[in-house]
Amino acid sequence: MSEPKFFESINILAPKTLLPNETKLSEIAARLGYPMVLKPRRGSSGIGVVVCNDDEELLFFMKRGRDLVAQQFVEGTEITIDVLGDGDGNVLSLVPRQRLKVRAGEVERAVTLDDGLFREQILCIAGHLQPFGAINIQCCLAGAGLYFMEINARFGGGYPLADEAGAAFPETLLDMLADRPCASRLGIYKRGLVMSRYETSVYMDIKELQDSSIRELTPLSGKIS
Repeated sequence: MSEPKFFESINILAPKTLLPNETKLSEIAARLGYPMVLKPRRGSSGIGVVVCNDDEELLFFMKRGRDLVAQQFVEGTEITIDVLGDGDGNVLSLVPRQRLKVRAGEVERAVTLDDGLFREQILCIAGHLQPFGAINIQCCLAGAGLYFMEINARFGGGYPLADEAGAAFPETLLDMLADRPCASRLGIYKRGLVMSRYETSVYMDIKELQDSSIRELTPLSGKIS
């Protein structure tokens, strides 16, 4: 996750963010207001992210967690941008996607968007961070504009959509590691591509199973011997 002052330092709009362990409770409430978001400083899949509506809830959740981030609540459209950097501040590829449906912190349905709204900010962020490899950046499109909230130094869980759209991160990374020339792929991907994940059940006769221990433990006659 990005440091609380990073976006502010490069003039990128972001929700007001504080570190509760370093800030008095009264100051957190005064500066962020309610509702506010409280989340682990280093986390994954939305685990431990809560919305606090008053001092009592804030104090309760602060006692339960350590190394937390308190953030201004911003309501809008959540966007994740998959970014590939060359380590020198240049962006080789980026694909923004709108998260249409999330389950257990992982994107279940999403659609790729045009990068025109995000490119300037992403190039600015990458120019300062100089990431080598894949990162994903999360922002929220609200009434006042784009609020940038997180930078994760990893492939995002929804990257398969970006890859299907033409992001080509793995192929480009292999070229980078082999010191082969890497052409920029900025803007080279399919807009409006929708990903929908789903679960499926598989059924088969127990006699077809290779695991004999399961067959031995399962009574087929309706009687327990």
